[in-house]
Amino acid sequence: MAAFLPTIPEEMGLFRQEVEKMLNALVKSQESEQRLLRRTREIIGEIGTNQDKYAREKEEEMEAYNYKKKVQVDIEVMWSQVANSHKLETEKQAKLNELRTNIAMLEEQLKNGSGWSEAQEEMMAKLKRQRADSAREVETKTNDLAQIRMEVASLQALVTEAEDEQLRLEEELANVSNEVQEKRSMADKETRRKVMLEKSLKTLKHEAETLNAEWKRKAEAVKKEATLREAKTRMEKYLKQYDVLFRTTHQFTEAMETQWQKNVELQKENTQTEAEIRAKEEIVAKIEKDCAKIEQLVGLTKEKIGQIDATKDEYKVALNELVNVTIEVERKHGEAMRKTLDDLLRQRELVGRGDPVASLTDMVQQLVSERDRYDKEAEVAHRKYRAAVEEAKLQDLQVRPPSLLRLRQRMEQVTSLQDKIAEGETRLKQQQNLYEAVRSDRNL
Repeated sequence: MAAFLPTIPEEMGLFRQEVEKMLNALVKSQESEQRLLRRTREIIGEIGTNQDKYAREKEEEMEAYNYKKKVQVDIEVMWSQVANSHKLETEKQAKLNELRTNIAMLEEQLKNGSGWSEAQEEMMAKLKRQRADSAREVETKTNDLAQIRMEVASLQALVTEAEDEQLRLEEELANVSNEVQEKRSMADKETRRKVMLEKSLKTLKHEAETLNAEWKRKAEAVKKEATLREAKTRMEKYLKQYDVLFRTTHQFTEAMETQWQKNVELQKENTQTEAEIRAKEEIVAKIEKDCAKIEQLVGLTKEKIGQIDATKDEYKVALNELVNVTIEVERKHGEAMRKTLDDLLRQRELVGRGDPVASLTDMVQQLVSERDRYDKEAEVAHRKYRAAVEEAKLQDLQVRPPSLLRLRQRMEQVTSLQDKIAEGETRLKQQQNLYEAVRSDRNL
């Protein structure tokens, strides 16, 4: 319950106060119950101790009663012996008195000279001896009787002491019985109080459970209300999001339709691009044939240069450099065109399977890099060519080698081919820009 109090909202202050009061009453009742249980255990222990004490006193009382009974028997025996002694003493006293009377009579008769015979005198002497013996015996009996009287007095004192002890034990036993009765009545009272407290505790627990259930029901109602408010807020938020999504979907639908139209146009442009690629393939084939012819011309040029080497070493050196550069340029150009042709063939195979715009973009980037490289190499070769021509003019060469004329023609063809490549690159850049615009619209 103590852990349950912090969960009660502050708005339910009255309910919280009632719960705190009930909790305090419950705690007090539990403490009282604990004290009652401890007191009950103490009383039960005291009752057990008193019962043991009562049992011991009962045993002592039985022992005292048996001893008293035994002493009474001994006293009765002694009194009977005393009575017998008194009776014997009375009888002996009577006999002694009778003997004294007889002796006195005999003495008087003796004094008077009654003239006893010897037999009578012997009888008289015998009677005197018997009298002396009887006197001694009476004295002995008297001493014994005095001793017996002393013993009887001591026995009477013991009996009196035993009776006093018995009375004291009976009083203590009565006191113990009264204490036991008081303890039992107190235990019964505490038991009735415990039962009453248990009933009160059960009632408080039931009330606490009822209040707890009511609070839980109210808390659940509050939670449900808060959940409904949150659900309503979320629903309104979802409706707003749905409106935004609907408008966005509508915009996307329109963009998709526009994109579809653009894709149709791109498809048409791709078809045109494929036709141009085929035309470029034909041009590449022609260039390859021209490269073969150029190689033949290079061989002839080498022969002519061999003839010219005998007369003009410097021109030979320049011309050899020019020829080597031209050969290298044409070879690289041929390799590049073959590579471009292979890429175009692979591109044509992948046009229907991949993204044509992306592939065209890659191809354009590759062509741009190749173009830049070829431009640099052509510019270097062109500078060397012009230097060689100017040097030949300075040396007043009257005979112009036909290979140089053909080389100039090939350079013009290369220039025209570069112009066509630049034109195709421009168109591909336009397509790339269109593709980037479409992709940005799609991302939006």
